[in-house]
Amino acid sequence: MRGYVRAETWGTTHMKYKAGIVLGAMLAGVYAFAPVANAHDETCKADGIVGVWLTEKKNAKVEIYKSGSGFDGKIVWLEKPDNEQGKPKTDVHNPDKSKRDVPVMGLVNVRNLKYDDGCKWSGGTIYDPKVGKTYDANAELESGGKNLDLRGYIGISLFGRTATWHRVK
Repeated sequence: MRGYVRAETWGTTHMKYKAGIVLGAMLAGVYAFAPVANAHDETCKADGIVGVWLTEKKNAKVEIYKSGSGFDGKIVWLEKPDNEQGKPKTDVHNPDKSKRDVPVMGLVNVRNLKYDDGCKWSGGTIYDPKVGKTYDANAELESGGKNLDLRGYIGISLFGRTATWHRVK
């Protein structure tokens, strides 16, 4: 009978074929991530987070630096640094009315991130000057230190949002 394969033969051959694909994919995964693991180890020191980061929306750069026992970040570049009147933007949404004249450029908006282990920092806060709100924050380096996943949340990390920032320097 031409074109037909006995069921037992097809099943055995098919299983060997699937096992070969799975094993091949696993080995490819190990080799594909080996260079990343080496790069990962180099950036996963406490000061691996230090640098200048382009925000997810690409409209600001934040410089993260060592401050006391943690890490803070300040806004060092804005795509649109001036308001509609042509003057430098200020923190107009700050809930503390006495701080509404503070320029957004140079504003410290990331505070007190503490190095955990590996490529993670936690226990900090991030302030969003567009809405005047402060959120708890955690951060994690990704892609061999090229990206920073910064998670802002209220209460528990489950109820939050992660933004990916890209290292500029």
